[in-house]
Amino acid sequence: MAADAEEARALEQLKAALQDVWQEQFTDAYLLRWLRARDLDVAKAGDLLRKNLLWREENKIDTIIERYEWHPILKQYFPGGIFNHDRDGSPVYYIPIGNGDFKGMLQCLSKEEMVMHVVYMLERLQHERESQSRKLGKHLDTSVMLFDWDNFSLKQVYSWQVVDYIRALVGLYENYYPETLKLALLVNTPSFFPVFWKLIKPFLSERTSRKVKIFSREGWLPVLLEYVDPSQLPAHWGGTIVDPVGGARCTHVIGPAGELPAAVTRGGGALATDPDAISCFLERGRCLEVPVQVEAAGAKLHWQFQARDVAFALWRNSGDDRVQLLAPRRVACDKDPECGQMHCEEPGTYTFTFDNRFSWFNGKQLSYVIRVHHETIVSSIETIRC
Repeated sequence: MAADAEEARALEQLKAALQDVWQEQFTDAYLLRWLRARDLDVAKAGDLLRKNLLWREENKIDTIIERYEWHPILKQYFPGGIFNHDRDGSPVYYIPIGNGDFKGMLQCLSKEEMVMHVVYMLERLQHERESQSRKLGKHLDTSVMLFDWDNFSLKQVYSWQVVDYIRALVGLYENYYPETLKLALLVNTPSFFPVFWKLIKPFLSERTSRKVKIFSREGWLPVLLEYVDPSQLPAHWGGTIVDPVGGARCTHVIGPAGELPAAVTRGGGALATDPDAISCFLERGRCLEVPVQVEAAGAKLHWQFQARDVAFALWRNSGDDRVQLLAPRRVACDKDPECGQMHCEEPGTYTFTFDNRFSWFNGKQLSYVIRVHHETIVSSIETIRC
């Protein structure tokens, strides 16, 4: 959409305000996105854009497509995929969200990992828009998203973890990918959906809310066909395309999701199937120390552990001294594993302690996985209930 006179004035003011951080990508169309996201308030738009640049730099977003590695649980159970294009040539993102066991995934993975997975998908979406822009010779900066809520259950509504996660995704879009939505079509919503929507809608901007259309079982297909030709649509959503084995949902591209097995969500989360998991019996009155060597600054430590009741702490060895990074605290995580991650500002030996010295009578079964990743996307210490 071309800028009107008011937008043109705001655009020139924003250009002047951004000279100290100017980048090649700051085209008029790009800057207008940030202005429109803040109702042409130049100061707010500039602040939002500067925060975006810092976030991208700190989390290495510009290279996430090349270096991202799907967690096996996300690869198998996270719903959705980018499939074909709308009538303008922009990519379409299909999310069978009702089939997603977000509560189960959040018992196995941290919220940050799951948010970063969506960042990866949004970056792929942006990459495809840029590719289509070059191919078609016109600027494309928005996409259609179809959210199919069929099979969405009340257990997701009643899970604060799930609501908090979806709110985080809304914030992700509003703060870092504003004005990239052409249409969000929510279809097959259940009768209790208004309850869930009331928890989410306040976090959407008014501009974004106007692009959201909500339907139950009827009436949505004509709206979808206004934007997407049937020849570009999977048969399940009113089109003509099937996958290589004849499936109407095109699950070879669009992840079908599904409920996580109880052995995964209740039997140690990712630990139950992780070949790197270490299990031991922590005797009463004993403490286990697990030293982990970090070779270079900038690495990320990621851990999961499961035990009935232990005190957990994390230290960094500094010469003959130990620097406390996470203070000891008792954690009961026999049903759901405890997860955490930390950006290592210094190389050295990081020591995890699992302490059962407070227990005079009972030993504890303990399982844990500790990994070191040398590409980091989280820049603070966080311990999260999985």
